[in-house]
Amino acid sequence: MRPAPQRLLEWSPVLLSRLEWKRFEDVVAAYIRVIGHQARTTRIGPDGGVDVEVLDPATGQVVMLVQCKAWDAYKVGIKPLRELFGVMAAAKITQGAFFTTGEYTQDALVFARENQLDAVDGAEFISRIRQLSAASQLRLLEAATQGDYTTPTCPGCGVKMILRTAEKGRNTGDSFWGCRNYPRCKQTFRLPKAA
Repeated sequence: MRPAPQRLLEWSPVLLSRLEWKRFEDVVAAYIRVIGHQARTTRIGPDGGVDVEVLDPATGQVVMLVQCKAWDAYKVGIKPLRELFGVMAAAKITQGAFFTTGEYTQDALVFARENQLDAVDGAEFISRIRQLSAASQLRLLEAATQGDYTTPTCPGCGVKMILRTAEKGRNTGDSFWGCRNYPRCKQTFRLPKAA
């Protein structure tokens, strides 16, 4: 069993990079609520390119779609932004935002600007959080770091994954995250290679 992650005491790029994908989505939704909007995360499983829905408080209708990617190993390219824009067009929703823990390619930033998408990278997200009141920053920090915030959640089952070691095949000996509901669920995540 892995030791519990060290609880970090302030917002930083290190903290953001340690958040597992589901916790990142939850933090983005919490941030949107803190700045005065109603927001809900979508269900576990295929999300159709949407992780958070922002609602009109008067009607309860979705007015903005948000996609989140906890990616810092490589830059978010134009394809995921195009997919979000396509989902927005199909749903006839004119507002969209894309949050990542990492960075965007230049093409992705140009596409976001041209299509009025709010492309928020990790540094910008931290900057926006730091502009909140101290109490709001602390609430978000507590939401981010409560319990195990680093072990990935299985996107199919919604349970925390477990660290496994490949016993056969070309990846024998390599560690990976596997669903604890294996063999019913075969979802896995590869661990990033050490630099």
